[in-house]
Amino acid sequence: MNYLNEANYDYIGKKKNITDRMIQIISRQLRDDSDYAYIRHYLIRYQNVPLWVMMNVLIIGQLSKMYYCQKGRIKIKVCQEFGPLKINEMGKMLPIMTKFRNVCAQ
Repeated sequence: MNYLNEANYDYIGKKKNITDRMIQIISRQLRDDSDYAYIRHYLIRYQNVPLWVMMNVLIIGQLSKMYYCQKGRIKIKVCQEFGPLKINEMGKMLPIMTKFRNVCAQ
């Protein structure tokens, strides 16, 4: 599961602590007794949970942190999937979406 490997992230400075925490949180969600049947299925059958499956479990804040810690070329590829969206625009939108979601949840 490459998304659990810190070498795949921009692992310097302030991002190091955020990346470590994010990986720790995601790792806890990957367990055989997960509340999510599809997580259990992939762990038991394949001993691997693809990122596209893991994305269903992540909350907006975790997704925002995952994007923040990505290397530049990955950010570019992500933004290209959304049309003419710049890296800094996506970087600003995700934390705003996180705050919006948190306000709505109160």
